[in-house]
Amino acid sequence: MHEQSFAGNYFFRGLKMLWHPKLCIFVIMPILINIVLFILVLIVSIHYFDALVHWLLHFLPHWLAWLSWLLWLLFVITGIVVFAYLFTLVSNIIGAPFNGLLAEKVQALVTGKLPSDNTTWQDTIKDIPREIGRAAKALFYYLPRALICLILLFIPFVQTVVPILWFIFNAWMMSVQYLDYPMDNNKISFHDMLKKLSQRRLSNLSFGCCVLIGTMIPVINLIVMPAAVIGATLFWLDQYQEA
Repeated sequence: MHEQSFAGNYFFRGLKMLWHPKLCIFVIMPILINIVLFILVLIVSIHYFDALVHWLLHFLPHWLAWLSWLLWLLFVITGIVVFAYLFTLVSNIIGAPFNGLLAEKVQALVTGKLPSDNTTWQDTIKDIPREIGRAAKALFYYLPRALICLILLFIPFVQTVVPILWFIFNAWMMSVQYLDYPMDNNKISFHDMLKKLSQRRLSNLSFGCCVLIGTMIPVINLIVMPAAVIGATLFWLDQYQEA
């Protein structure tokens, strides 16, 4: 396929394969992790933000008490943005072992053979620290670049294009994160993976855009992670795997 081809369809193919009998167990576990994380983060965020609002109101005249609803509105908007970008990153680190196994099973389902020599649960458990470390590399790749976008937000004139840059960057990160699983299974280093992705930027951005938009839709965002892992594996097999 050419670089200009639309790769977002791989995400939708991943959604269709979510409940395949041979993949179900690897799909359900990440979803449960996402639900638990979502509930915990939501409870803690609401608790502390409510305390912060009450504290701030003590310093305001009584007639400005109506500002509390405005603060809650800002909280909801900010929460949607933060959850869309950071929630998926953190849940990926925790769900990395399951995601790696899911990518492995998808490749075996499509090609008829496993991408690695790990044939037992003992082998898989031994790989967990490496897989979590690999997911952490994606996070460390993300943070400094996100900081640059934040700094650009305070530069006059440049700040007008920051929302567009932010969306493009996070779409790229979605592609980086999820293609990392099949590439890691096939012994491709994180550095080499980035070089490969840079050769098909538009294809990767189209895939990442679909995943990113999925993370912004309530409820749907709970199944985005396993669907993206499946889609990324299919993407890898079609466009990156060497003949």
